[in-house]
Amino acid sequence: MQTLRYSFFIVLISLFLHGCSSGEGFHLRGHGNIPSVKESFYIEGINIQSPFGISLRDALNQSGSTIVQDRSQASVILTISNLLEDKVAAGYSRARKVREYDIFLKFHYSFRSAGEVENYTPRSSDINLSRTQLYDSDFALGKAEEEKTIRKELRQNAARLILLKLRYSHKVTKTPKTKPTTENNDKQETKTK
Repeated sequence: MQTLRYSFFIVLISLFLHGCSSGEGFHLRGHGNIPSVKESFYIEGINIQSPFGISLRDALNQSGSTIVQDRSQASVILTISNLLEDKVAAGYSRARKVREYDIFLKFHYSFRSAGEVENYTPRSSDINLSRTQLYDSDFALGKAEEEKTIRKELRQNAARLILLKLRYSHKVTKTPKTKPTTENNDKQETKTK
């Protein structure tokens, strides 16, 4: 009976290891693909040198877009408002010490085409992202670094979400159907006779 359990355990371990080594495998959360937008942006409502502004600028640059300082040179105007980055205690130990924090990033954004040509459907939405951090006061220095990493990832994900929504809100212009000319009508009538 003991050898049967042992051989079953060995088979399970080997199947697990084989599954982990084939295909794409396991990937940690992190950078996804930045969608290609290739527009010139004028950004309102935030300082582009703030931590979120830097993440947004980097995402726009990676997508092939540029940020312009003059509103008249922009093809898209992006407005960010009500930006809030914070953390709240989400769980306590029996000794009433904080054991868990909820780190979040919230804001409202809107974008519209600049100029007379409407290439994009004006869009407005809220983004609310959060991550949970387990906290242990014995490892405060490591937890501070972990919090910085979580905040950076939240900013990058928020910038990527804005670009995705912008990419898929591009207006599709339909070509008008042409009316048949009288010459075409005459040809169709002679074919039917």
